[in-house]
Amino acid sequence: DYGVINNPAQALEYVEMAKLETQRLEMLINKALNTSLLEQGKISLQYERIDIAELTNEIIQSLKLRLQQNNTQINLFTEGSNFMIDIDRLHIQGVLLNIIDNSIKYCPPPVIIDIHIMAQDATVTVTISDNGPGIPDQYTEQIFEKFFRIPTGDKHNVQGYGLGLSYVKQVMQLHGGMVQQRNKAGGGSKFTLQFFRGR
Repeated sequence: DYGVINNPAQALEYVEMAKLETQRLEMLINKALNTSLLEQGKISLQYERIDIAELTNEIIQSLKLRLQQNNTQINLFTEGSNFMIDIDRLHIQGVLLNIIDNSIKYCPPPVIIDIHIMAQDATVTVTISDNGPGIPDQYTEQIFEKFFRIPTGDKHNVQGYGLGLSYVKQVMQLHGGMVQQRNKAGGGSKFTLQFFRGR
C-alpha cells in the first residue's frame, strides 16, 4: 500500500516500526492479565534507570504509521535536563501507550497530542494533553475504576473494556507516583503523571 518495495531505506524503517508495534500489541494482549495480577500483588516491578524522555520518543516513533493513518500529530516538549528515573520499562510504556491510545480513539481528527516532560530536583512530571472533547466532570474520578467506560448513548464506534486507565493508576501507585486528569479550559483532556525521585 505504501510502495516501499522499491525503497530499501523506507522498507527498513517500516520493518522497525512493525517490530515496535508488535511489542506494543504483545503488551496490550497481556494488559487484562497484568491488571488482575497487579490487583493480587503478584507482579514485581523490574526497575531500571531510564530516560523517560527517550522512552516517550521511542513510543512516538513506534506509533508513526498509526499516527499517519489516523491523522494524528504528537508533539514532544521537554524542560530540564535530568530525565533519568527508576521505573519498570514495560509497565510505564503501557501507561503512556494507554493514555495516548485513548486520545487517538476518542478525539475527532485531526488529533493533536502534546506531551510535556518537566524534570525537577525531586520530581519528573509528564503531561499528555489532546484537542478532543474532554471528559465530563462527573466522570473524572470514575475513569480510573476497573471496567468503567464513559456512557456514550447510542455510539459504539470505540471498542474497549474499561481496563486501560485502571491499569495506569495501579502502575503509577506501585511506582509511588500519581496520576490525575483535568479538562483544559479551551477543550480537550490533560493527564498528569508525576514521578518522585528516590521512591
